[in-house]
Amino acid sequence: MFDFITLAICLQLLANFSTHSAAQPQQSSLFSEFHANYKNQHDNEEPTYSYHYYIDHPESMVHLRHREERHGTRVTGEYGLLEPDGSVRSVHYTVDGDGGFRAVVRTRTAASSAHQLFRLAKQQPTKPVQHAQPVAFVI
Repeated sequence: MFDFITLAICLQLLANFSTHSAAQPQQSSLFSEFHANYKNQHDNEEPTYSYHYYIDHPESMVHLRHREERHGTRVTGEYGLLEPDGSVRSVHYTVDGDGGFRAVVRTRTAASSAHQLFRLAKQQPTKPVQHAQPVAFVI
């Protein structure tokens, strides 16, 4: 029930956001994406769904993404957004049966140190590549 309400609220917000931006005469570079996978599950005892969406609207400074999946009583998801101060907040959450809602919130600022968790197959060059002449003249 909680997941259905969450999905309904998100869809309403997207609808309101689209209506608001359509009412303005100025040209907008709104990019929004929504994918959902709902199969006919009315007879299924183990409800399953997944969805994700991404909104990027520089004029209103709205940059966010959200993903959620459900398999039976277990729901996992994550969402992230760009805060007005330039920091990036990401939330990873899990709901498992009677265990309740558990979330891990991470905020990355300009002063944060990001660690690379994997080794690149090919190392990046230490100096930029410079060509003596342009390859082609483009108008």
